[in-house]
Amino acid sequence: GMVGLNPDYLLCTVDANRGEMRGMVHEHLVVAHALAIPTIICLTKCDMASEDQLNSALLDVKQFMKKLGSRTLVVKDANDAVLAAERILQGYSPIFMCSAVTGAMVPELKLLLNVLSRRPLLKESEESKATAQPAQPALQIQIDEFFPQVPGVGLVIAGRILHGTARPGDAVRIGPMVDAAGELIKDGFVNLRISSIRVQDHPVEQLRAGSSGTFALRASGKAKDALTLRALSRSRLLVGTKSILTPTRWMKASVTVLQHPSSIRKNYEPVLHVGMIRQTARIISMTDTDGKPVDLLRAGDSAEVLFRWGHWPEIVEPGCALVFRENSVKGIGTVTWV
Repeated sequence: GMVGLNPDYLLCTVDANRGEMRGMVHEHLVVAHALAIPTIICLTKCDMASEDQLNSALLDVKQFMKKLGSRTLVVKDANDAVLAAERILQGYSPIFMCSAVTGAMVPELKLLLNVLSRRPLLKESEESKATAQPAQPALQIQIDEFFPQVPGVGLVIAGRILHGTARPGDAVRIGPMVDAAGELIKDGFVNLRISSIRVQDHPVEQLRAGSSGTFALRASGKAKDALTLRALSRSRLLVGTKSILTPTRWMKASVTVLQHPSSIRKNYEPVLHVGMIRQTARIISMTDTDGKPVDLLRAGDSAEVLFRWGHWPEIVEPGCALVFRENSVKGIGTVTWV
């Protein structure tokens, strides 16, 4: 979801007819706030809701966003929509009171979506400050889905380009490639070549960072034997030949526990969500901001946590967002070291 796709903005709909927020809305808003994703809130079914229900739902949304540290702006006309497009990157959360039946505030919502600018990513802003010349990062494609045997084509993967530019004929490496025991095959990569790129079933000559598409890959020699269904199912990344990323079993992250009925201790194994990675990891050690060991973490606590992947190594980049959850346990963080 939000962790894997890293959207520019979040549009969250709330049923005004209920008079309050319910279900997964709270969790979505908390995760979006933790990932610094600007949020737009749309109160729907305003034609059905009574005045008391509408005011109650609006107050509930305002109070919850205030707890998260976000200011709200109720959009009432087109001028407010243009103002909201400027304020949303300054920490404001626009609120629209819409109705799909009467069409109330729908044009204003469309106006806001049309004038919103692409949200600059944290890595991009840091790179632009560090160097006056535009950086040329190595190609990095996040794999969303794979099709091992497309008739007449062969192996095809669908994914989103995180860094660099992809062109037909480029040499790439897919990984991590592991065997049945979870151990790396050689260096964890298999060399391939992009034979063609398609976007919405149309061939393209190149694809830049931030774009999604499908990539037909061609392997030769022993590389074909390594591309088994099991190995492909564990691969999460397609990188250029100049990429310095390598699979690793260890990862350190700055973590904050959002919810837990008791406490988290060493050897606890939550399911970590990092990009498209979904795998259990064991907590090896925990330290506070001063580097002192921490024995346990409770809801609201933060610490530097050393994880070890439970089944096989993964390719993770420092600065990536991390979310872990296990039943009623929820937490967020940022990868600091691999």
